[in-house]
Amino acid sequence: MDVHKQNKITKENILQIALAYRKQPIPKYLQEVLSKEKMDMDTLVLLAYNLDTQSFGGIRSVNIMILDENEKFWNLDLEYDVHTEGLIDYDIENISEIIDISKHKKGIHKTWGYLACEVLREINGNLKL
Repeated sequence: MDVHKQNKITKENILQIALAYRKQPIPKYLQEVLSKEKMDMDTLVLLAYNLDTQSFGGIRSVNIMILDENEKFWNLDLEYDVHTEGLIDYDIENISEIIDISKHKKGIHKTWGYLACEVLREINGNLKL
């Protein structure tokens, strides 16, 4: 498969994931974090949402990758109460420096990070490609 087809498939996968998360109701614990971090769910995209299937003592963990409107990538780890969905604790880290956002890279053309930024711009109606 040529790189343009690979890029198209990768971008479509990113878009489907981002749109799926946008259509879901925002859990209370995530609303709390976004509010504290001054992030707007209407202008960011969730790129990954890994919910721990086990809860321990009524506490569950979640790991989320976020791309914000400023095209910054964030890794969010949080714990919440499974009964109230209230936030217990969280840690958020800017991981933009480790995400490659190259438009042209030998062998793959556009990187996953670049394609994620394209998806964000398209979803937000800002097609500065």
